[in-house]
Amino acid sequence: MLSYFVKDMLKLRILTVVAASCLIAYFDFQPEPMLTVVYWNSFFVAQNAFAIVRLVIKRPAMAA
Repeated sequence: MLSYFVKDMLKLRILTVVAASCLIAYFDFQPEPMLTVVYWNSFFVAQNAFAIVRLVIKRPAMAA
């Protein structure tokens, strides 16, 4: 729901990583873990982490 209100791509990626991390924890701690969901969300976290690094590098430095 929050993603509809975020306009900054960096904040959206961070929000996505947080959401996917919550899903990983939820599905991993089930009595019978759903590892396929855990693996896919781990892939999405890694992909978004890479995109976050690229966005931070491309962003102009803020004037102090």
